[in-house]
Amino acid sequence: MKRKLHTFYYNTLKALIAFALRMFYRRHEVDGYKENVPKGKPVIFAGNHQNALIDALNVVCTTSRDRQPTFMTRSDIFLPKLKPIFNTFKMLPIYRQQDGVDTLQKNEEIFATCIRRLSRKEALIIFPEGNHNRQRRLRPLKKGTARIAFLAEEANDFQLGTCFVPVGLNYSNHLHFRGDLYVKYGKPINTEDYYEEYQTNPQRTLIKITQVISDGMRDSILHIANKENYETIESLRMMYEVPMTRKAGLNPRRLRDVFDSAKKLIDVIERRISEGDPQWPQIAAKTSEYRAALKKFRWRDHVVAAAPYSFVGLLLYAVGLILLLPIHLYGVINSYIPYKIPDIAAKKIFKDDHFHSSVKAAGAIFTFPILYLIQTGIVWALSDLRWALIYLVSLPLTGNLAYWYSVWVKKWYSRWSFSSLLRKKNPEVLMLVENRKMITEYLEKITTHLPETAKQ
Repeated sequence: MKRKLHTFYYNTLKALIAFALRMFYRRHEVDGYKENVPKGKPVIFAGNHQNALIDALNVVCTTSRDRQPTFMTRSDIFLPKLKPIFNTFKMLPIYRQQDGVDTLQKNEEIFATCIRRLSRKEALIIFPEGNHNRQRRLRPLKKGTARIAFLAEEANDFQLGTCFVPVGLNYSNHLHFRGDLYVKYGKPINTEDYYEEYQTNPQRTLIKITQVISDGMRDSILHIANKENYETIESLRMMYEVPMTRKAGLNPRRLRDVFDSAKKLIDVIERRISEGDPQWPQIAAKTSEYRAALKKFRWRDHVVAAAPYSFVGLLLYAVGLILLLPIHLYGVINSYIPYKIPDIAAKKIFKDDHFHSSVKAAGAIFTFPILYLIQTGIVWALSDLRWALIYLVSLPLTGNLAYWYSVWVKKWYSRWSFSSLLRKKNPEVLMLVENRKMITEYLEKITTHLPETAKQ
């Protein structure tokens, strides 16, 4: 009975958080799960670690209903008040050296728990990089992931058939609400293929399989290997991945297509650098100037890319914003508190902003429904049931519009200020436009052979 109740609580929490994450992200795509995750076998999902706790939640919530993965996270976030949630979600603390002298013994106990769960053909989520970092690059992996799998196999006479499944978490924006998330499950890696090697030389086999896992993870993420030119390559990717997707005849609204195009773009740029492209130093310098100018004016690349803007169009845009202003204010007044509580809580509980999006997404599950119902109850008490129901229906609609209204205002202001400075022939803005033209011409040239390849 206890097992069934635990399953019920886990699935309920999983469904709630999955719903919150779907609301948190603008676009959310999962690729490769059905094809690559074996059924009836213990599985270790090996994911890249860019965004703290929300990485694990995104893997948990994209697994099938029959999977209830256990995952490990830093011991310092195991706050006493949150322990019931952690236990329900099968979260295990992993201890670091700075957590105390007995960390090794504690971790051995955690590994023993993992081995027992693999022996029951359950799933684990492990982030083999060992720590989180937002750069689009896979860091060296720890051998602990492979070690846990083979310890479980040893304990079961190598009869489990444990599989590693690489998972790539690709965020368009790690912190902000309404970004995009593309989750890619890579091809499974079977421990069975390494049994004989392990019997002969365990350490060499663990190193070998760790490298195979690393290769699978790297295929599932956007990996910029060139550290020296990282910022430049990342800027070029952001500028050109969507045009390149269109150029390849693919759908820029499909995250998989954009991801595939971006990987090819990164590969081409890094190859040009390694081959000593004589034009690269100039392009790198212009990209740096372009990025600095955007930061100074607080613009994004799309502001320059979508120019020119007609005066009439911008004027009509402003009229539309004025007409929507009362609805925006209504939405802000009624949704500000449930929106702000998770934001304040995230900053107060965690100094590390890698955890903020996790708290915001999870906290919104509770703050919005609870406060919306309380507000509706107050309206009901002051009027009648009909007006209370109308008010309740209006809350999520106007709350969502309030968010997008703020986005639209920023977009309009950026376009208006850009157009105004361009009409005045501001030298910095003219240089900005010229730099972008030079950069895109270069990217067009080096990717001329890719459209046909991208379609395959």
